[in-house]
Amino acid sequence: MFNIDLMNIFEGLVRNYPNFNLTTESKKNDILKKELNYISRVGEILGYSSILTGINDENKNITNKIEIEWRNYDDKTGVSKEVFLYFSQELDLMQDISAIMSLVNIINNKSETEAFIQILEVPSKERINYLNKILYDCNRFNEVDVLIIYKVSNPKDKSSNYYSYLFEEGKLIKQKNSHLYYDRLGFLKMRFV
Repeated sequence: MFNIDLMNIFEGLVRNYPNFNLTTESKKNDILKKELNYISRVGEILGYSSILTGINDENKNITNKIEIEWRNYDDKTGVSKEVFLYFSQELDLMQDISAIMSLVNIINNKSETEAFIQILEVPSKERINYLNKILYDCNRFNEVDVLIIYKVSNPKDKSSNYYSYLFEEGKLIKQKNSHLYYDRLGFLKMRFV
């Protein structure tokens, strides 16, 4: 269905994290912007126009819901033909169910879009199976590709675990996990686990 393996986007994020040059001095907004710029840039490299909403650079405001669309344009008219990929990130871990329900509604209503990515912070790994089950209630779930990346933070050691699940046409195809941490020199790194 989708010509790109969505899991490659997550794998690229993990492998390219050292290139972000983030340290213990980096603010949360700086980290988030680097991650979002990566997603936007991948779309642009693939020939799509990336549209990012949820961040206001003038006053450095970031909303709890951030969205990126990769749009495919007709080269002759300059008119958008379709949204090729829809990406969203929910920053409020207390809103995990509403974020998944919102994704289900978006999948059902964006009939021309074939691929969806959602990054969602959750309170624990145990919550993931429950949230994945909600996706199966989506009417179009067996027609689209969905990459869900769950983030579970550990404030004690300032690290996070990421659990990614790739669903293609309603079936779980791949799962990969990674760990975000600070190395001994204070640089933020990510590795597969």
